[in-house]
Amino acid sequence: MPKRNSYWVCRYRDTRKNPGVWDCTSIAKELGILSESGRPHDKAVSAIIQKLDIFADEVIRTAYSRNGHEGVTVQYKGSVLEKVREWLDENCYPTVIEMLLSNGNVNKCKVAYREVA
Repeated sequence: MPKRNSYWVCRYRDTRKNPGVWDCTSIAKELGILSESGRPHDKAVSAIIQKLDIFADEVIRTAYSRNGHEGVTVQYKGSVLEKVREWLDENCYPTVIEMLLSNGNVNKCKVAYREVA
């Protein structure tokens, strides 16, 4: 299971419970979206999702409790994976993807890509 981060949108995907449901990390792995250090870039995926028209029925919010931590994990249906793929194609796989933060600042996600089979 990928390392959890504290970003509010992206957590983890447990395929045994929700097959066909994707979180930002699993979308990044599937599409070959990597950080400069070579890890799946979940924040870049979240930045792309911010730019898309996502319908409420494409988003699944689930409460979780793990190792004494509680929260909500946000997962997406396969249609969102395809929208992210289309966005990358339409935007020529950019190496910097901007993300609007809740405080109004803009975070620039530097991205590398790997070929996926």
